[in-house]
Amino acid sequence: MVFLNFLFFRVFVLFVFLIGAIEVGACAWVSGTTVDGVYSHELGGRSGVDGLMGAYEDGVRDRFARVFDVEVGALSAEDAAMRLVLEGEYEKGIADLLEIENGEGKKRYTVASNLGTAYELSGDFVNARKWIAEGIKRDEESHYGSEWLHLFILDSKLGVVKERFSDLMVNVEGEEWYQVTFEGKKYEMHELRRALIYQLNERMVFVKGDSPIVADLLLSLSMIVAERSGLERAVKLLELAEKYGDVDQVKFLRERRAGYEEKIAGVWWFAKLPLMFQVTGVIFGLYVLVKLGLWWRKRG
Repeated sequence: MVFLNFLFFRVFVLFVFLIGAIEVGACAWVSGTTVDGVYSHELGGRSGVDGLMGAYEDGVRDRFARVFDVEVGALSAEDAAMRLVLEGEYEKGIADLLEIENGEGKKRYTVASNLGTAYELSGDFVNARKWIAEGIKRDEESHYGSEWLHLFILDSKLGVVKERFSDLMVNVEGEEWYQVTFEGKKYEMHELRRALIYQLNERMVFVKGDSPIVADLLLSLSMIVAERSGLERAVKLLELAEKYGDVDQVKFLRERRAGYEEKIAGVWWFAKLPLMFQVTGVIFGLYVLVKLGLWWRKRG
């Protein structure tokens, strides 16, 4: 009996230690950078989703401090051109980028991508789409392979695509899983999540409100997050989406958020405890049951 008590105690302590270690390890999120190494984004679960509020609060000069904190003469030709674009001098910036494209930067991915961004910021969505598509041809995996979503956004602005992104998200039959098909290619839920986080992180630095497209992308991400990362984070995304939506969208978003909040309030208190305490409670309960069983057997 003494040996069993000692054995159960050792197992109990070992499980508590292991679960505690797992919980700590889960907080380490890996950062990634774009293909040109300029900007850094955390795409891990907590950092990626929660970091979108930072993108909403950031100003252009905050996000692109690298090109604003030095003298123009110290910048590369491409960075100097993009600084002009970021300062609103679109015509001059685009002209400089085109000169680079026709010279030493021809066929370079970053030049095509920057031209796409410059044209989009200037309101020329046709040329923006042309250059973003060219950038994808030059490097399909750039921006974590998310530039297909950039094309979708531009198609929405051009009226080529009538459906909202959330309407394109379909459940895989029999599973809590989403897919989107765009230009004949299927994107699975992990690809959707990554693309939405990356593209929103970039876009929300420039767009601070009054954008039904951004509101719908945040809604789409909240649908995925609700399935995989928890309702609390989905609620945060819906609150952020309300800052961008039109009247009808805001009404829908608030109704959905209220539904999530009702579910959160109704969750059994035990399920709200950290994983370490949940598992510890279960192990302790099993320990007590075994002890009672042994006591009952001895009594009989």
